[in-house]
Parts: sequence; C-alpha cells; structure tokens
Amino acid sequence: MLLEMEWWNWSLEKIKAAMPMLCSSNIVGLHKYWLEFAV
Repeated sequence: MLLEMEWWNWSLEKIKAAMPMLCSSNIVGLHKYWLEFAV
C-alpha cells in the first residue's frame, strides 16, 4: 500500500494533514485518506 500511495510525492499540506496517520500503525486509515484525495 505504501508504495502504491507514493506518500513521498505528496504536497507538504497533504503530508501535514496525514501526519497523525503517518506516525501511527493505521495503514488502512492512511490508504483511505489517500483514496479520498487521490481520486
């Protein structure tokens, strides 16, 4: 999932918004967040 999301290419704003999930073990929640803004 992490490779699919390519979070390292996200804008700084999106990384800041996702920081709680990025710092947790909630990969499924992070993936759902990504699906919302990626589509």
